[in-house]
Amino acid sequence: MRHISWEPFSIEFRDLVDNRTRVYTPDYLVEINDREGQRYRYIVEVKERREADHIAAAGSASAAGRAHIAMMRWCREQTDCSFLLVTDEKLIEKGLPNAKAILDRASHRPERSLLDLILSGRLGEFPATLGSVIANAERYAYERGEIISAALHACAIDELWFDITRTWDEEAILRRGSRRRVFLR
Repeated sequence: MRHISWEPFSIEFRDLVDNRTRVYTPDYLVEINDREGQRYRYIVEVKERREADHIAAAGSASAAGRAHIAMMRWCREQTDCSFLLVTDEKLIEKGLPNAKAILDRASHRPERSLLDLILSGRLGEFPATLGSVIANAERYAYERGEIISAALHACAIDELWFDITRTWDEEAILRRGSRRRVFLR
């Protein structure tokens, strides 16, 4: 991910129902690089499931629906942008438990030698699965729980990252560097 910002900008649009100029400010702008290094932007709006369902059902009959339609039009005019409506339910289901686990380890102080070992690449090159990091660190006589806590701490201090919408298990892919892929389709 190149960048994430909250309420990054506003657009003005003409509401054709009441012929008024309105302003819409999306919740987030997420900029990423794709696998080829091309920049892509997601305009992300987060709503409660009930509200998202209401907007979808009402469409242009609701002011919120018209605002979302205006934002989708704006995105289509760009060459590298998509609009995503994400429900809080989806965030909770997919990413919040992992985000909470990371935040819980932010103040955890793992043994410095273990953290250095994980981050050094001596356990194997990144990207690496959590399972391979555990197996290799166990060879240095570290215990599974402290290895997992150290890996989560490394995520909390932005030394490692993984796709938080995926299950945190031995198949989780750990990568070096700051957080990426916050929102996915």
